[in-house]
Order: sequence, then C-alpha cells, then structure tokens
Amino acid sequence: MIYHVNKPDAANGRGHSAIIILNASGGYSYFSYFGTSTWCPFSRAVLLTIEFPTAAEALAYAKTEGYTREQHWTITPAQAAAATAVLTRSFATGTLWNVLTNNCWHAVHAALRAAGTNATGVRLSPNRNFTDNHASADAWSTL
Repeated sequence: MIYHVNKPDAANGRGHSAIIILNASGGYSYFSYFGTSTWCPFSRAVLLTIEFPTAAEALAYAKTEGYTREQHWTITPAQAAAATAVLTRSFATGTLWNVLTNNCWHAVHAALRAAGTNATGVRLSPNRNFTDNHASADAWSTL
C-alpha cells in the first residue's frame, strides 16, 4: 500500500504532503520532503524518513504531525521499491528544494508515479492535488 497524507493548513493554506510506503521488511516508511528556509523560495532540502512496523502506526504518527487526511493505492512490493528509490535518489537530503519546481508535492507525485498509480499532479498546491486525486485513489479518509 502507498499513502499520500496531506496537511491542508500548512504553507499558508496551500498544504503540505508526505508519503507512506510499504518497505522491504514488511513495515512502512514515512517520507516528508521540505525546504530548510522559510525566507527564500529555494534552499537545501531534507527528506525526513521514519520507519514504522505497521501502516496504522505510520498514519497515527502523521496525525500527530498535523496531517488530517489520506488517500491510498494498493501496490506490489516491487512498485513500493520503485517509489522508495525515486525518493531517495531524486529527493535526498541536500538536494535543492524550490517552492515552485521541487517541493513536497513533486516528491509525493514522483513516488506515486514510480509506483505505477495514475495519480495526477499538474497543480503546485498539495491541497489541490489531493482533491484532484480522489478519483484515482483506491480510497481516502480523514485521519
């Protein structure tokens, strides 16, 4: 399973997105990609990665971090590995974060696409992309 979690009130109402992905040990990995500066439109990025034994624990953690909703897709372990690989390769800590061209949504969308989902991602706002992807997700809920 792959989960897109969304925090609608972050970034002045544009939202913040993170992703939770099945990992090779059968647990789940939480990934959040963000810039390190609040004063300029680009900075060095951090890819926060936390491992959890279950999806429920990862989602509970996301809720404590202010995420209020999730949408998910059923994927295979190979698809999960592809999603994780694109995150750790293209969105690693130290890469250049940019508010317009390389933000949290770009990382989430790249992982969703690498996992073979039909998620769309044409908008810059994580909130708008979350709404746009209701129809493509297997299901969605509040946290």
